[in-house]
Amino acid sequence: MKVFLRFMAVFLAVILSAALFAQSDALPERELRLEDCLKYGLSSHPKVKIAESTLEVQKASVMSADGVYDISLSGGVSYSADGKDRPVSGSSSSVSESLSFSKKIFDPKSDLQKKAVREGLTSANHQFDSTMIDLAAQIKSAYFQAQQKRALLKVKIETLESYEKHLKKVESFVEVGTRPPYDITKAQVDVANARVALISARSALKSALANLAQAMGVEGSINIASYDEDVLPEFDVSDRKILLDQAMMRPDIMVKEANLRTSILNLSKAKKSLSPSLSSSAGYSWRGENSPQNRSWSAGVNLSWPILDGRITKAQIQSAEGSMNNAKASLADLRLSVYTQLENSVTDLSDALERFEANKVLVRQARESLELAEARYDTGIGSPLEVSDARVDYSAARGGYIVSYFDSLIAGTSLDKVLGKLPREYVQK
Repeated sequence: MKVFLRFMAVFLAVILSAALFAQSDALPERELRLEDCLKYGLSSHPKVKIAESTLEVQKASVMSADGVYDISLSGGVSYSADGKDRPVSGSSSSVSESLSFSKKIFDPKSDLQKKAVREGLTSANHQFDSTMIDLAAQIKSAYFQAQQKRALLKVKIETLESYEKHLKKVESFVEVGTRPPYDITKAQVDVANARVALISARSALKSALANLAQAMGVEGSINIASYDEDVLPEFDVSDRKILLDQAMMRPDIMVKEANLRTSILNLSKAKKSLSPSLSSSAGYSWRGENSPQNRSWSAGVNLSWPILDGRITKAQIQSAEGSMNNAKASLADLRLSVYTQLENSVTDLSDALERFEANKVLVRQARESLELAEARYDTGIGSPLEVSDARVDYSAARGGYIVSYFDSLIAGTSLDKVLGKLPREYVQK
């Protein structure tokens, strides 16, 4: 009974743990914040699963390579029977048992293989980190792009509402005879254009949300929480040397460096193809028809030294040298591209920040111009075209402000990716 209760307790604990684990990876049903998107995407995206499985495969390879000097033990049992029909009938049977072990003592190729496999594990670890950084940057950029489209949609909605409000005002002016009927036509055209712009903004938001869902690895639609912040974080890009040094420590560069070390070890292993290896073995066996059975033992040391193998070793060396040269060139090429990526990221960020500051002024000026144009129209001095142009300028200024704000956040995200940094929103979690 106690055993049964213990089994049930363990079973329920396993089920509860699995349920909690599944719940932790589940996509929240509420409107998603950036932290939610990062948490789900970096735990459930297929790219993460691929990187994790690759890492597990490499760990198994290390375990296999480490076992090359372990003792190998085996046992066997056999039974045989035979008989005669003529001239004398009879039969006999025998049973045999054996136990043997072997152990490799010295093998330069196995030693180099162990080191190469461990470098492969190092590469897989860095590749996992690189996958996480790339995916996090994709999710964060897609999230800010969706927030950008959402904010632009809000501007289009407010612009349409202002045009509709202006249309009602114009209709009242025309009704009392202070304005000509043409003003109604102009106001109606403005409302129609605003509705068309609103439709385009809604479509852009849907596309951005679909891109965010794809970046997260979600099959289906999602919705995001409102993002009301308008203060940019501090971006320190003054010291390029520090940034470049940090970028050169990125995980993907570490992958290339580990691959280069692996290729060097493989070249050394190829050069050791004709090296000797030393192993030992021992065995004990029982055999016979009756008890006690005949017993025997054996022990020995085996030295294997290949002398000629045609041109196999030469071909392996040439192949390994080619792989090593390829790894060197690949590493050098990546380092060059990192320098270019850093320069472009810093330039994009600086450009976005400058546009953001300029758009602050434009929004204020456009708002003042719109207020002035509306006041002139209400007093009968201004024209409907003046009001329409002012409202278009104000809407464009607000749109430029929103675009430059989120462009700054997206550029900062790209810079973090170039520097090999996970988003602070995910690290804090």
